[in-house]
Amino acid sequence: MKNNKKSILLKAGILQILAFCVFLPSYGQGIYSLKEVNSSYDEQHPVLSPNEELYFTVAHHEKNKRGEKDLGDVWFSSKNDFNQWQDGQPIADLSTDGYDVLIGFSSSNSVLVYHDGNGNKSHGIYEYKRKGESNWEMSQAQNFGSFRNKSNYFGARLHGSGEIMVLSMESYGSYGNEDIYVSFKKENGRWSMPQNLGPKVNSFQQEMTPFLSEDTQILYFSSNGHGSKGARDIFYSQRLDDSWENWTEPTRLSDKTNTPGMELSYFIPSNNPYTAYYTTTQNSEGYGDIMMLRAEEITRKEIPKGPELSNTIAENQLPIESEIATTSVSEMEQENSKNKFLSQGPEPVQTGEDINQDLEKNQEENQIVPVYSDNEKTAKIKVLDASTKSPITYTISYRNEIGETTASQQVEKTEGEFPLGSNAERIKITAPNYLPYSVSVESFTQNVEIIYLTRVSRGASIVLDDILFKRGTSTLADQGSKEAILDLVEFMEEHPEVKIKLEGHTDNVGNSMLNKELSLNRAGAIRDFMVDQGIAFERIMTAGWGGRKPIASNDTEQGRKLNRRVEMIIMD
Repeated sequence: MKNNKKSILLKAGILQILAFCVFLPSYGQGIYSLKEVNSSYDEQHPVLSPNEELYFTVAHHEKNKRGEKDLGDVWFSSKNDFNQWQDGQPIADLSTDGYDVLIGFSSSNSVLVYHDGNGNKSHGIYEYKRKGESNWEMSQAQNFGSFRNKSNYFGARLHGSGEIMVLSMESYGSYGNEDIYVSFKKENGRWSMPQNLGPKVNSFQQEMTPFLSEDTQILYFSSNGHGSKGARDIFYSQRLDDSWENWTEPTRLSDKTNTPGMELSYFIPSNNPYTAYYTTTQNSEGYGDIMMLRAEEITRKEIPKGPELSNTIAENQLPIESEIATTSVSEMEQENSKNKFLSQGPEPVQTGEDINQDLEKNQEENQIVPVYSDNEKTAKIKVLDASTKSPITYTISYRNEIGETTASQQVEKTEGEFPLGSNAERIKITAPNYLPYSVSVESFTQNVEIIYLTRVSRGASIVLDDILFKRGTSTLADQGSKEAILDLVEFMEEHPEVKIKLEGHTDNVGNSMLNKELSLNRAGAIRDFMVDQGIAFERIMTAGWGGRKPIASNDTEQGRKLNRRVEMIIMD
């Protein structure tokens, strides 16, 4: 009997040793599969809740709302009393018939979820509130102004502060397919228009599943660009200033994390900085499994002492060297080679509502105090239809050196002489059913200035030479540029049937591909601002031609300046 017991114990010990040996390679590699959560289906985009629950998206599962045809529903798993993960379960309240992704927790009982619009919810990001232990109720859609994803894929993650969101999608000004963007929560609960993180992070390939570190300085993401070795690898990049467009060259994590398969959704929980989660298709027949591993140590670049990095978009961090419409890439590269940033803090970002209030205030004040005085320069103007050469009744508006509209008056006669005043820099001529016209007062002579207005019709176009950008960027240069775009917004509101195309152009100096990118981004920046003011996205097309369509010779600086422009063309 004793021998039998001894034999049983010996066998049990051998089995334990064998089991340990079988499991040992997983420990040796430092990567652990969440076996209870993972299935033969596709698990992606894991998110940990403040209560240590695991939320994730599962694609093509028979328990999804549309069954195996469903591109992804939200699921969750919690731990039992033995600290083991339990089988995942779908959450019907957070899912639609389309593609659904849980982005993060704004509180322990509040989540943000993305829906692709193919279910019973419109395309966008929604907040849900927990009702009871496991039920959820939709609270409100999140307002991003001009949020638009043109791809079937979407990934995003809410920062632990609840104030910053990094997103992966194909949207305004994308360099390749999916790019990474950042958005900030405003005081009124709205989110800022997503800002592209620039060409250091975003390549002509796909950048996906972004995660921003607790201190907001390290960005982790997945990409099939940047020299990736597998289908998609995990990279990281360090933010170098508060512009959110200046990053170190992306660095690939080691082969311990990256495999010949596809790695996505790498993140480090805020309460455990030594642990990371991610998904991999390695050994899973192309479907994602959720894994846990020790977070890799990374080498940070030492940043020169200066202003602390902020979590807001800095609009005035580069020197403003305003030029008409677009700056050539050769100048952009020269500016970047200086590797200098001003130490001044960013000016507050103004919304369209703030600008409109300022304009109303200025107009009210200038009804009492005129902008012009006696013995000042005058403008002699005659306004004609560009096609028929017949006279037009029009409205003339005056603008000061920073682009503010200081006064305006309707002119019944078609020819007149107007005192400009010492602070009048530009005038704008408008008339019903005509494209607006703006001109610098420096161009006026003692002779009558004949201004031709173009009737609103398909193919009609104007150069938007009031809209300026900071050197080498697609950031609007000044307040006057924003107000000039508000003029376009007003024009579109007055002509609700009109659709337009914004075409960006540069000179032919520098890298042609970068020129094309810059011209497209600047056209996109104007569209973004207009959409943020309420103009429907579908009414505005964009194109970037770089230096392929000059209107003057590139042999002179004056010609190159004319070629750097954004044009507005009437489509319908």
